[in-house]
Amino acid sequence: MVLLPESAQIPITANPEGLEIMEIIREIVKDRPVTYGYRRIHAMIKSMEIRCGPKTINRYMGPKLWLSSNRLKQKVERERREGVVAVEEPNKRWASDITVIKAWNGEKGRFCVIIDCAGRQVLAYRWAKSIKGTT
Repeated sequence: MVLLPESAQIPITANPEGLEIMEIIREIVKDRPVTYGYRRIHAMIKSMEIRCGPKTINRYMGPKLWLSSNRLKQKVERERREGVVAVEEPNKRWASDITVIKAWNGEKGRFCVIIDCAGRQVLAYRWAKSIKGTT
């Protein structure tokens, strides 16, 4: 004998409020362009003083293909920098880096290094709990 949890034994009934909201959405979509997304439809339903969340509207509109379109995240292609960091003459280009280091006891510190790109020599460094830049 297979025992089911109590939640599985209760028959699922249709939500009467959901059917009402579905009819309202159908009327709004019928009269307006398909470019209306679920957020705009939610704002219109909210202005009718009907309580319903935007995600509920999205859930009702999805299977009926009433959504305008899915937003696709597009990768922005950025210009690849092929520049040369090393230079011939010293004191022409510097590079810096700040690194956060966490000690075994949980304390954090910051380590800042400034190097000369020509000879790769360390010009300055600083270790502190907090480092603030000045102009």
